[in-house]
Amino acid sequence: MDAIYEDIIQLEPLQLEYWTCPYQITDDARMKMGILQRFYRRYHNRRHRIGMLIHIYYMGELLDILEEVDYKRVKLMMTPYQREVANKVYTLFAEIGIDQLLRTKILTVTRIQRITKMQIQDLISRAKSFLTTTFEIQVGGGLSTLELDVTTNTENITWELSDDNAQ
Repeated sequence: MDAIYEDIIQLEPLQLEYWTCPYQITDDARMKMGILQRFYRRYHNRRHRIGMLIHIYYMGELLDILEEVDYKRVKLMMTPYQREVANKVYTLFAEIGIDQLLRTKILTVTRIQRITKMQIQDLISRAKSFLTTTFEIQVGGGLSTLELDVTTNTENITWELSDDNAQ
């Protein structure tokens, strides 16, 4: 459990790979789930951990926003395992941010499936507390990270003007 906590509070890398939801908003619910499952299987076959987690997250998000009638239809398209993991992944990362999912190094669908709902709530509260405190310490001191980088880079620039080439 502590290994999962340490993994979900990672602060690096700062530059993350950008993932978009694979379906169109105008698609019907069954089509959306079909697309998500196709991408999930593709990443599962390639053993691409982040791809699997992202698409199972979007499955959980879809289940969360559907009306009752569509929910029942879409739910039948999923295995009980997929439903359980999708709900857990979405619950966890909807609270602490999908960027934290992209920063994980060891988290897998199987590890998420093995933790209980109570442990997920504990992870959420601990992670939110840590990430909020860390963000306030880093940015709250008056200089943002961007401003620190700018001042550091400008101090190292020196200009040498000489007329050696003019002669």
